[in-house]
Amino acid sequence: MIRIAEHCGFCAGARRSIDIALAALREGEASGRPVVLYRELLHNAAVMESLRGRGALVVDAVADIPENALVVVRAHGEGKAFHDAMRAAGRDVRDGTCANVRKIHGIVRAGAEAGKAVVIIGKRGHPEVEGANGWCGGAATVAETEDDIAAMPPPAAAAILAVCQTTAGGETVERLLGSLRRRFPGKTVEFGNTLCPAPLRILEPSLRLAGECDVLFTIGGAESANTSELRARCAAVGAASCPPQLEDCRQFFAYLRENERSLGPDGRYGFTAGASTPPEEVRRCRDLLAFWLYAAETKRRLEAKMARVNESFAAGDGILREAGRHFAALNAGGKCLRGILANLGHRIAAGGEGGEHADPLSLAFEVFQTAILVHDDLIDRAALRRGRSTVHRRYREAYAPHAGDGDAARLAGETADALAVCVGDWGFFQTTDMLVEAYGAEPRFTELFRLFNAMVINTVQGEILDVALPFERRAGISEERGEALLAAIREIHRKKTAWYTTIGPLLCGMVLGGAGEEALRPVREFADSLGIAFQIQDDILGVFGDGAALGKDVGSDIAEYKQTLLYAYTEALSPALFGELRAYYGRSDLRAADLERVRDIFVRSGAYGETVAEMRRHFDAAREALERTAFLSEESRSLLGGLLVYIALRDT
Repeated sequence: MIRIAEHCGFCAGARRSIDIALAALREGEASGRPVVLYRELLHNAAVMESLRGRGALVVDAVADIPENALVVVRAHGEGKAFHDAMRAAGRDVRDGTCANVRKIHGIVRAGAEAGKAVVIIGKRGHPEVEGANGWCGGAATVAETEDDIAAMPPPAAAAILAVCQTTAGGETVERLLGSLRRRFPGKTVEFGNTLCPAPLRILEPSLRLAGECDVLFTIGGAESANTSELRARCAAVGAASCPPQLEDCRQFFAYLRENERSLGPDGRYGFTAGASTPPEEVRRCRDLLAFWLYAAETKRRLEAKMARVNESFAAGDGILREAGRHFAALNAGGKCLRGILANLGHRIAAGGEGGEHADPLSLAFEVFQTAILVHDDLIDRAALRRGRSTVHRRYREAYAPHAGDGDAARLAGETADALAVCVGDWGFFQTTDMLVEAYGAEPRFTELFRLFNAMVINTVQGEILDVALPFERRAGISEERGEALLAAIREIHRKKTAWYTTIGPLLCGMVLGGAGEEALRPVREFADSLGIAFQIQDDILGVFGDGAALGKDVGSDIAEYKQTLLYAYTEALSPALFGELRAYYGRSDLRAADLERVRDIFVRSGAYGETVAEMRRHFDAAREALERTAFLSEESRSLLGGLLVYIALRDT
């Protein structure tokens, strides 16, 4: 069970400020004017990252605002001095201040002008509190605790006007008002109730959900006071475990990886979020959890069955036993993503029915992947795969003590490489046997097998392009430049990766589950875009990532002269930096400093930014395709949405 609290996420004020910022960005794009967010619009890192990604500039000082900028005021509001300065300078200001916060400003200003002492109940240093204080010239007393009231000197004014931060807790406000009246019994204490109803509207269903869950996750910015208060109140219920507040989907993903053993498929999970959290961020977290739990359970089942498959590989004698053991060693420890997706495709088409019927198909995809990796590693001369020695390397290490020097050593190396080819071939043809044995008698076997074979053919064709293009470019045989080179690289992405990572597994699973062409077509669009984004991301991680997390050598793409978007965009955008890049490309002796220099070239040339932008376009296309896929059940939509989030955030 995974549920989201009936009410959570953006309040009306937060939504309005986002809408104002987005409208300003559209206007700025049309007019060529910069758009400045004066300080952080909301206490939410994901929102701010998104706005920066759309071109918004965030500044903390008036002096840093460009003269012709569209200036957006944050939801927490600003003091009177800021607005006066903007009017005096003739600035074009779009006021995103929350209506409830503007109410505080009016009350504080009127109270100060009437000669009343102003007390603001709220968190000291919070931007809303600081902004409100700016409407009485900074003369207000900020009361965060009863100690603050005890330390407050008697005001000269006969009346005290108290207001509160919109997201303060109601019980806290009542307690501090009582302290204020007891502290100054001879003074009139007026209270302008400026509490926002949104936190209470979120709190009540969240408390109910906390009592019905094993784990309740609270999503929201680390600096968001209302989110912190929400989590604390839910934790006090005591029924559900309430992990630390998680800022966004990226932090939630990190939490899942750190706590995967404590999250079982039969658990009862809930989500809530503060008023500054986008509701779509909460849904992304829910979808990620749904996919994570499904994937973990499917992977456990497949790994147990794969152990028996690996035993069959190593069941021979002598040389064949050794070959099978080499294959089996590599055919374990992977993420099982393709096998999981084949199962998921079947679940989508069969409406959750069929149980383990797709497991042999899933195992065939995993065996196929291992087989092509054996060949891929030989082509790339890679030493590691999944944190283990590659098959050709295992044979070379085994033969080295017996090889001697000269021709004998060369022959030993060639034999090791030839055996790696044979071992990979064995895996390829074993998948055919697995499919025939499991599904040969089924009425749609021919359709399933043709689709699986199309995946194999496209993958091998993509490998041919991926092998030939680097050599032909390096040797000067290929003259492809600019758009022609980019098109060739994109064809590799589609054939070599999208087909065997996402299109093949999902669609084969769906065919096995009985899906027709009307259902296959939109899912293929989703899988195509997602698979291409996956490969672009893989190329980025191959230079900028962590080798331990990837299970392969970082920088190997550079040594192999691999043609990636990073390489092609550098050539197109900066001939000078491209000339420097070529001094490193193809070198097998790259040091850490060399790799750092290559990264710097990719960033300074603009190639990194263009590559990331292209990857994001494909992720967006996958998201849009998913939204257009009407036949999906709510569960299937959530699982595919979670897959998209999982791939977008992997190894980040």
